[in-house]
Amino acid sequence: MLERRLSLSTGVAVGAAAGVKAVGASPFLSASASASASSPSATSTSSPPPPLPRPPKSLAAYLKVYRQLSKARLSALVVATAAAGYAAGSPEEVDYVGMAWASLGTALCSAAANALNQAYEIKTDALMTRTMARPLPAGRITRFHAVVFAGLSAVAGVSCLRFGAGSPEAAALGLGNVFLYSAVYTPLKQFHPSATWVGAVVGAIPPLIGWAAASSRAEAKEAKELKEEEEKRAQPQPSLPPAAFVLAAGLYFWQLPHFMSLAWLCREDYARGGHKMLSLMDATGKRTAACALRNCLYLMPLGFLAVAAGTASAPFATESAVASGVLAALAAAFWARPSNGTARALFRGSLIHLPVWMGCLLLHRVPNTSENREEQRLEKVVERIERGFTRGYPDFNSSSSSSQKPPMPLPGPFLLPPVMPGLGGDRVSWGGLSGVGGCPSKAACDDDDEREEKKKEGEEEGGSEGEANSFTSSSSSTRRWWQVWR
Repeated sequence: MLERRLSLSTGVAVGAAAGVKAVGASPFLSASASASASSPSATSTSSPPPPLPRPPKSLAAYLKVYRQLSKARLSALVVATAAAGYAAGSPEEVDYVGMAWASLGTALCSAAANALNQAYEIKTDALMTRTMARPLPAGRITRFHAVVFAGLSAVAGVSCLRFGAGSPEAAALGLGNVFLYSAVYTPLKQFHPSATWVGAVVGAIPPLIGWAAASSRAEAKEAKELKEEEEKRAQPQPSLPPAAFVLAAGLYFWQLPHFMSLAWLCREDYARGGHKMLSLMDATGKRTAACALRNCLYLMPLGFLAVAAGTASAPFATESAVASGVLAALAAAFWARPSNGTARALFRGSLIHLPVWMGCLLLHRVPNTSENREEQRLEKVVERIERGFTRGYPDFNSSSSSSQKPPMPLPGPFLLPPVMPGLGGDRVSWGGLSGVGGCPSKAACDDDDEREEKKKEGEEEGGSEGEANSFTSSSSSTRRWWQVWR
């Protein structure tokens, strides 16, 4: 009997020790969890069920939910870049009614994309500290409610861009950006760090939306002012010329140092949410900082490209280079010593850089009118023609050309061959490109006319004097042809 009690007590002790060891093997279990595991009625641990939706009780509560679904502060930044693109693509007078339609359409498209993003990331948002208070993880509305809100916002935004701003190109860009953000960027964050670069493309499109809306509205206004016969001959200008992509490139390159610094500051939060970020694969921070620095350097020549494209005047090139240089210095400090302090300085610097850069562009913008575009096009054409003539054809009218050998002419069909003496005439033909009537100069043509008249008079007289004049004219033209072509 005593032996049976000893064996029973020993078995209980061994079982208790094994239970304590099993509970202690998991460092994430709290004291209450270990107590419930040691009790006989304990069940297997599982993730807590999602909270039941608690619908808002007032209109103000609904508006707050919609503002959070839309990410109001981020959408405001997107609208500001679209408005800057509209102003940069406008003529001398900015059409503020069209700008309001374009801004409203861009805001609604941004709200739709952000709502779809949150409807997709309910589980990951619930795991991250900075996103767990959003309406969907907190259970204030349902996923279906958020998707319906996103769909209505997208339809309204595209309609504002198409019919309010009057630009089918802007409407197509808005709809495409909603798709790119919600269907490509959002799922890609769970699989590959390249999602950051896709997101940069999404952020670069709103300035193009504004530019396209401004160009379409300006062209529609010009078409009404033209007469019917002039309207038939008028050639439509592209709504998105190469100059528009300078502003889009500025937004694209700016986003990478902005988001790389943010990704380094929030790398632990991104790890809990399961996002694949470059900062999570970079233990030292050098690669993250190098990416930020590289794109800051890409920002520096954009001011000169804007001036060359006719988007802004010359002072913007210097101001853009200085502002981007300051941002590059902050990125270089982050690269030299990766830390939360240097990353936070770069993040705050990027928040200052963008409004300064866009403000300088709008301050020195060149009006986007058809006259200015036509004038710039003609200037380029004339410059190319003059460059071609300078390289290929000699200037016989200048005083210094007589002492220099003329360069060889350009090959091809642009230069007519000279007329050889005795083969149909005795003038050097330059196709009307230099001089008058195909002669090197007007004086040479006058001399040839006099010689021809004397030659005809000599032939009519039938004497030896006509033969001498003919021989003199032929020899002089041969000598002149040789001097030109040797």
